[in-house]
Amino acid sequence: MKKKYLLSEFLLVLIFLILPPIFTGKIESGNSSMTGGGSSYTQIIPRALIAIALHLQYSFFIAKEKDGDKETENFKRFLLGLAWWAITLGLLMISEAFFTALSILFKIEGNGINFIPKGSAEISACISNIFVGAVYEEAVYREFLPETLSGLIEKKRLEIPMELICVTLFALAHRYLGLMAVLNAFVCGIILRLCYKKSGDIWAGIHAHIIYNSIQLLFLIFSS
Repeated sequence: MKKKYLLSEFLLVLIFLILPPIFTGKIESGNSSMTGGGSSYTQIIPRALIAIALHLQYSFFIAKEKDGDKETENFKRFLLGLAWWAITLGLLMISEAFFTALSILFKIEGNGINFIPKGSAEISACISNIFVGAVYEEAVYREFLPETLSGLIEKKRLEIPMELICVTLFALAHRYLGLMAVLNAFVCGIILRLCYKKSGDIWAGIHAHIIYNSIQLLFLIFSS
């Protein structure tokens, strides 16, 4: 795709999707907003559509086609994705345990989901948000943002700084959940980006992300 179009799209995503969550104030425990800045369907549906559009654009117009037998390649990618799904989920849970322990040790609030849904409407929105939030974050932060930035700059020596910028933006988007959530998101962002690069697409990361967020919610429910 033409660089002018990609640059324009990158700036639009940066201004309207990436930067606003960074300036969202911290949400106190008990507030109905959670996991990515809200559980309302007026936010969930647009996020789902944006994620699908960005991923399809990348899949059809940006990603390079791979050589080799298609069936063999797909089977290998499936096994690779399965392996990295397991590795990623394990590393995410280790990160969660580490920062939870730190938050308890130093009595610092804020390490993820802080809202327990009540009633069928809230539960339905919460479940939808967990699924859509994972797809949205993987499509935007693990695929579109770093891959587009890399395509625009095309300088190997700047690869690590660009990756760190993208991970930092992802971490700061969790500022509304508190300091520990930001630190945890930074580490988890690195893990999920590594999963994307090693598995070759967003799906292993999406499944690990969904299970991770679901475990967070279940732990909060059973510990309350």
